[in-house]
Amino acid sequence: MRTFSRFVLSMFVLFALTVLVVPALAAPVQINERVPFELPTFNACTGEEVTLTGEAHFLGHLVEDSSGSVHLQALVSLHLSGVGTEGTRYVSSGTANVVDNNTEATGNGAVEGTGVVNAYLISNGSTTNSLDSIRTHITINANGELTAGFLREESTCVG
Repeated sequence: MRTFSRFVLSMFVLFALTVLVVPALAAPVQINERVPFELPTFNACTGEEVTLTGEAHFLGHLVEDSSGSVHLQALVSLHLSGVGTEGTRYVSSGTANVVDNNTEATGNGAVEGTGVVNAYLISNGSTTNSLDSIRTHITINANGELTAGFLREESTCVG
């Protein structure tokens, strides 16, 4: 798996898991946050190191149902740019759709979540581009045991 994709996946999983520590909600909570950040990575197709800077935009909502379970639906988008160690200019974009259902607040501890991530590292010029896609799902039962999970990834070098 590409380093860039691992970072993106980790960021979205952490975002989804914030539901685990959300206090009781009186009403649906809307999320609209822009966060600047820097990401040292590399073009896995060429090996060139690149530091990307830009912004992550988190959009979503948290809803607590009548049983006290918390549900998250979110879209996270990345907009980044940088210059590699060999002088290649890059732009990068990525999106993730996250759905998380957490019944921790009801006392049974079950959690279910799904994430779909698409990340693109595009060069300015003829340098090969990296296109990565990740699909993941996890289900944890009331005993805290993983009962279902998968991670499917695809990476393509084009250009």
